[in-house]
Amino acid sequence: MKVILTGSAQGIGLGILELFLAEGHDVAAIDPAYRESSFGAGRGHREHRFAVDVADDKAVNSMVEDAARELNGIDVVINNAGIGGARKPIAEYTNEEWRVVHAVNLDGPFYLIRSALPYLRKSSGPSIINVITTSVKTGLPLRTPYVTSKAALLAMTQTLARELGPEGIRCNAILPGAIENERGHNLLRARAGRMGVSFEDAKKYRLGFVSMRTRMRPKDLAEMALFLASPRAERVTGQAIAVDGNVEWED
Repeated sequence: MKVILTGSAQGIGLGILELFLAEGHDVAAIDPAYRESSFGAGRGHREHRFAVDVADDKAVNSMVEDAARELNGIDVVINNAGIGGARKPIAEYTNEEWRVVHAVNLDGPFYLIRSALPYLRKSSGPSIINVITTSVKTGLPLRTPYVTSKAALLAMTQTLARELGPEGIRCNAILPGAIENERGHNLLRARAGRMGVSFEDAKKYRLGFVSMRTRMRPKDLAEMALFLASPRAERVTGQAIAVDGNVEWED
C-alpha cells in the first residue's frame, strides 16, 4: 500500500508509521516536527518525510503531489494530526484559540482528502482513515474546541463514506481512548495536580471509567489502522471504531 500519514512523529502516529513500514508498505510521513523533508528506502519499503503543517492548504496540496510522485500513487490517507488546545471554560476561549484547533483537526483533513482524492480514485483499494477521539462519545468539559472539531471530523467521515462509497472509496474513523505514552502521562500528571493526588491515584481514578481497566498502546491503534487500510476490511466503511477498552465516561 501507498500511504499518506499525518502526525507521524510521535505517539499514535509514530506507532502507525512503524507498523506500516514493518509490514512493507510505502509511507509519506507528514509532521511539522520534522526538521526537513527527506526520502529513504530499504527493507522493501519507502519512507518519505514531509515537514508540513496540515493547516496550510497550499503546502498540503504541494505535498500530496510530491508524495504521489515519489510513491507512484496513493492508496490510503490517514488523518492522525491533531492538537488539544487549551483547557478552559468555553466563555474564556478566544476566537484565535478556537480557530487554531479547528484549523489542524478539521481543516487539515479536509485539505488532505481534497488533494488526495484524484489519486485515490485511481487506486484499486482506496481508503480514508480519520483518527478522532473517544471523547466524541462522552463529551469532555473544558475542551470544547477539541471535542467539537473531532465530532465534526466524525461527521465528515460518515458523510464521505456515503458520498464516495459508490466509487469504492472507503472512509472510517478510529476513536482512541487513553494512551500509554508520554502525552498520556503528561495528561495524567496534569490531572493529578488538579486533584491534589499522586500520579498513580490519578491513573487509578481515570481507569475506573474504562471497562477493561487498562490504557491503550500506540500499537493497538496501529493494528486497527492497518486492518482498516487492508483488503481484509474491503466491505467496512462509514464506521467509528473505538479502541479504548470501552470508555464509559470522562471528566
